[in-house]
Amino acid sequence: MEEYQVFNADDITQEVIEGFISKLMDKGNKVTAINARLRAVFVFLRYCFSQEYDDFCTIRRYMIGEGLMDRDARGYWRVKQ
Repeated sequence: MEEYQVFNADDITQEVIEGFISKLMDKGNKVTAINARLRAVFVFLRYCFSQEYDDFCTIRRYMIGEGLMDRDARGYWRVKQ
């Protein structure tokens, strides 16, 4: 199995996420446990987007352009559900 090194948000690709899921499945994790870990990653990324950390600007610009993000009533960035 290939190992991925993620140092910033631009390193997180679909391939990396699929590899992460695969590794968890190979370790015998149940679907619910895998979903819980993915939700935790999603929450962390959403927090980083809302705080406008510079490392996440490239991903935010892409997601805004694709219509996947917008600002909430308080002015924070949010990922559309």
